Amino acid sequence: MLETGIRVLETGIRVLETEIRVLGTGIREFGTKIRVLGTGNRMLENGIRVLETGIRVLETGIRVLETGIRMFGQRSEC
Repeated sequence: MLETGIRVLETGIRVLETEIRVLGTGIREFGTKIRVLGTGNRMLENGIRVLETGIRVLETGIRVLETGIRMFGQRSEC
């Protein structure tokens, strides 16, 4: 009876060791996913900055175009 209890205990310990290894793998995978999310977040932030820069360039282009139209209109009046 005692030997059976010891074998069951040893089996339980092996199962626990396996579960700990699986948990470690899961934690590593979770860490990898967090890093990937962080990279994606940085890429989105960079993309937003590029879009903001593009919008500012477009606004500048519109102002230059408006100035050109006004100058052309003034020449036409002469």
